[in-house]
Amino acid sequence: EDLCFVVNPKNDKPQEFYSKRAQVCKGICLDYEAKSTNCETFANGVHGIWNKNIQVPTGMVQNVASSFTTSSKLFKHNEEPLCDQMMKKIREAKLILPYEK
Repeated sequence: EDLCFVVNPKNDKPQEFYSKRAQVCKGICLDYEAKSTNCETFANGVHGIWNKNIQVPTGMVQNVASSFTTSSKLFKHNEEPLCDQMMKKIREAKLILPYEK
């Protein structure tokens, strides 16, 4: 339990609304980047938080993952940024929060 974090939405939408936002993102591909594109990025986006990421990759495993990701981009197609893909799918499903553009 000490390793868990909770994202609290800023408005009074029901939990099912956020569940639908997450579900419409099924099938998205991303280029994992420890500093900017990770599971926290996805969870925040589902809750309408598009500009914050508090994860700081300082451990050995995170730095190795970051190095691997950087080098693998030389040999594979780069995906559209995660937040852009999420916003597109969320807009198409008409699940926009009041403060999102």
